[in-house]
Amino acid sequence: MGRLSTGARLKRVAFVGTYLPRQCGIATFTADLCHAVRDEALDLICYAIPVNDSADGYDYPPEDKDAALFPRRIGGRWALIHRPVTAFGAHIWLSYSPDLRHWGSHKLILEARRGAWWDANKIGLSPPPIETEEGWLLIYHGVRQTAGGCIYRLGLALLDLENPERCLLRGSTWVFSPVEHYEREGDVDNVVFPCGYVLDPDGDTLRLYYGAADTSVALATASVRTLLDWLHHNGSAQPYAEGS
Repeated sequence: MGRLSTGARLKRVAFVGTYLPRQCGIATFTADLCHAVRDEALDLICYAIPVNDSADGYDYPPEDKDAALFPRRIGGRWALIHRPVTAFGAHIWLSYSPDLRHWGSHKLILEARRGAWWDANKIGLSPPPIETEEGWLLIYHGVRQTAGGCIYRLGLALLDLENPERCLLRGSTWVFSPVEHYEREGDVDNVVFPCGYVLDPDGDTLRLYYGAADTSVALATASVRTLLDWLHHNGSAQPYAEGS
């Protein structure tokens, strides 16, 4: 690993994922990445935040992926989006913590749809939520089973800024789908799966880094304003029960 310069602004980094005990390759990746960054940047405080270690107070099922922290506290607590797989399906959940160690108040915020929808099989968060004046913009992936295999596509949702348990809008169809040959053919065909983004200084230009067919990394650009406008024209409000 090359030398890592943290600059003056970056002081803490949290790596969220399955951790010890290591149950899969993702656990190994989370631990090793945290240790590697810590060894290179001695002035950087690194956290590995497990989401499946019941011995230390976590109450998650064995498979829990697609996790990201909100960049600021919500109502005085840390908030985490994640995708546990249970007997009820693979949906997007929200959990809270006062200290980044003990998690609770779990809420189901976005369900995988049923039937022939593009996101009917399972869904999960892709990059971390994007804070806008209208709410938290979510770019999430949906997986559809077909006779030729799974297709991973991307859709949009908008969560309330101060109460992210409430989904204000959810798009009716996908906004990004495998089209290019490097997205359709690879180790895992028909996959576009972003994990990170950079927002330009103009506050609108979004640069989305995504895995293509689990073989290469690609870059897509978009306008946050355009994505929000699309949601207003192609989205619908989701049912929400106050205090549920």
